[in-house]
Amino acid sequence: MSFHPIQLVAYLLAAVLGNLWLATLLAVPLVRPREARTRARLWGSGIAGVVAMWFAVFAMGQYRSEDGFLLLVLYLPVQALVTTRQFFRYNRQRGRPVSWRRLLTGNLLVLGMLMTSGLAIGEVWFRFGRDTTDSIGYTKIAQRWLARHYVLNSHGFRDNVEYALPRVAGKRRISFFGDSFTAGHGIDDVDQRFANRIRRARPEWDVHVAARNGDDTGAAIRNLTLAMANGYAVDQVVLVYCLNDIQDLATGWQATADLAKQRAETRWGAFGDSYFLDTLYYRVAISSLPGIGDYFSSLRDAYRGPVWEQQQQRFLQFREVVQKAGGTLRVVTWPFLHALGEDYQHEEAHAQLGQFWRQQGIEHLDLLPLLREYPSAKLTVNAFDAHPNEFASELAAVAIERWLAGLVGK
Repeated sequence: MSFHPIQLVAYLLAAVLGNLWLATLLAVPLVRPREARTRARLWGSGIAGVVAMWFAVFAMGQYRSEDGFLLLVLYLPVQALVTTRQFFRYNRQRGRPVSWRRLLTGNLLVLGMLMTSGLAIGEVWFRFGRDTTDSIGYTKIAQRWLARHYVLNSHGFRDNVEYALPRVAGKRRISFFGDSFTAGHGIDDVDQRFANRIRRARPEWDVHVAARNGDDTGAAIRNLTLAMANGYAVDQVVLVYCLNDIQDLATGWQATADLAKQRAETRWGAFGDSYFLDTLYYRVAISSLPGIGDYFSSLRDAYRGPVWEQQQQRFLQFREVVQKAGGTLRVVTWPFLHALGEDYQHEEAHAQLGQFWRQQGIEHLDLLPLLREYPSAKLTVNAFDAHPNEFASELAAVAIERWLAGLVGK
């Protein structure tokens, strides 16, 4: 464990002096003590306890530490249990009727014991028992998952193989450009994502993955342009498209993203030290942001009017970059897996995309007909992460591999 020594000293002083004041309080009569020595002991221990508590709060904020917060939440239920036990023991020894003040205090102590125990259990579980992601990747758990499972090659992309810039003799090069759906967000083992499965199934292909979380169509254009400027040779370029790759053109969503960042930066410091409180914060505070609730309806609107026109121009720009380098563009479209079902709301966007690619003479594989046969829960990482899981990646890998095999021989 690692935390600042001052934080440890502050916690120890708060525990010792706070309990000293509590013991002094329970050792004297409830009526105002008349003995000067008793009064001095009570006031002295009380003031020392309050100062120690203030010092502990100051240290927690000034010397922030995940381990220090864990130590605190593990101690609190023990302290609450001891305090509650001593309080009820003292009341039994007095043998007098319990006043409403004492009854209220007792209930508050029991409630505090339950709440601190819940906080401790939640912190231990979310810190040590959870290793998963959420859709956006904001939480501490998701960030830790990324640090554990995202290993980048020398080109800065998630993979366990290095990429050669020139074409490998005797191999067709398949270059997948995309976002987190392509990078395998939520899939622990990179070999279980669809691109790596295709690599194993087709050793005669040189499969590369140029994908990062949050990349949109504009980022795909930049990645491809930069790669070719560095001498990267293309052959079969597959744009793996997700319906939210248009979102950067919708100005309303950017305002929501900026507000989410602002709320994260201005939240209470303890939320940044706690895996449990951090998760609760994003589940409640971020989900209540204006624009979050109608995010997917705003995406549907983006496929109409000027935003859709801009997106089509970016598609044409991407194709132009590929063709100038002597490559051939192919396109794969993922549906929104969490929304699959009879009332899937994005049919129109799929139809528009299919029509556009047909008009441009570009081969396009829409995964919607394949995946809509399955319930969303079977295809997604978890209830809070709508990215494709290992099963969905396996289905996609088989479909994409067969589709590409029928094309590269042409």
